[in-house]
Amino acid sequence: MSWLLVAFIPGLLMLATFGLERLEAGLTRDAVSPKDVDELLQQATAASVDGVRRRLPEPEPVLSLPTRGYVHHRPNPQFQPTRHVNSV
Repeated sequence: MSWLLVAFIPGLLMLATFGLERLEAGLTRDAVSPKDVDELLQQATAASVDGVRRRLPEPEPVLSLPTRGYVHHRPNPQFQPTRHVNSV
């Protein structure tokens, strides 16, 4: 029975590796190249950045957050700390 583990575990690992490689290849096709980012940053001006800021919605101020009340616990009066012998 253990020969099944010896045969199938490496095969499953290789299959998973090939599947992840295909997934990664599909993701890199849609990625933006560094050259495109450099061109975009060179074309950006302060006016265009201000225009983007004006289009973004302003965050609403949070007046009060829901918080839990904290109850201060008093120590148990029936518990007495143990007395230690002074070894000095």
